[in-house]
Formats: sequence, structure tokens, C-alpha cells
Amino acid sequence: MKRLKLLGLLIVWLVCACRPNEPSVERSVGKNQSAITSFLNAHIVELRKTSAKVAVLSDGKLGIYEVGERWSNRFVLGMGDRFRTQPDHHVATFFTIQQVNAASVLLRYSNTFDYRSFGKNLITVDEGEVEIQFK
Repeated sequence: MKRLKLLGLLIVWLVCACRPNEPSVERSVGKNQSAITSFLNAHIVELRKTSAKVAVLSDGKLGIYEVGERWSNRFVLGMGDRFRTQPDHHVATFFTIQQVNAASVLLRYSNTFDYRSFGKNLITVDEGEVEIQFK
């Protein structure tokens, strides 16, 4: 009987030891709103309304992938379309066009930071909305 218990404990230990430790995920709403707004204003060179869509020119830090996985910093998007920050190992931010106004655009953002390569088993996710004026 003791051998069966020991065998059971060994199997449980092996299963747990072989499975990677899942990171903790901390979620917030609007925590990075100010930083996201500053980032967008710093890296969007031109933002203008084109009928019901928005034309964007960035300095390259923001963009979309076009056919053939080509990164483009000049794009036109409509309601519900998405663009993102340039790919990075630690941080990713995606923006979705929520509303196109007369002088601004309302964006929904999702900002993720992965701390695992810094020795911390943590991923943070912040979501919120920002309004950016046309320029």
C-alpha cells in the first residue's frame, strides 16, 4: 500500500514539475491611459478624417501588417479596424477605432507587458479608451 502511495506522489510530482508554471495575469482599466495618449501624440505624424475613416501616418512605431507581412506606418482604417505598436518581445499595444468624430478619433486600447524575461512570472494587461485630436 505504501508503494502505491509513493508511486502516486511521484506521478503527481512529475506531472507538476514537467508542466511550465503559468504566469500571473494582472488586469486593469485605464491605468496607462495618460502614457498611451502621450505615446500616440508623440508617434502619430498625421491623423486626419477621410469620410467615415481615419488616415494615419506614424513615425514607424505604430502600424499595420499588409499583405505579405509587410509593416506599414501609413494606413486608412474604419470603425472596428485595428492597428498596433511595432512588435516587441515584452510589450504589445493594439488600438481599435471606436468612433470617428469631427475633430478627433476615439480609440480602444489593450496594452500588454510580459515580465517573464525579467525574472518575474507576470503579465499585465491594461485596457481603456483614449481620444486623439486630428492633426
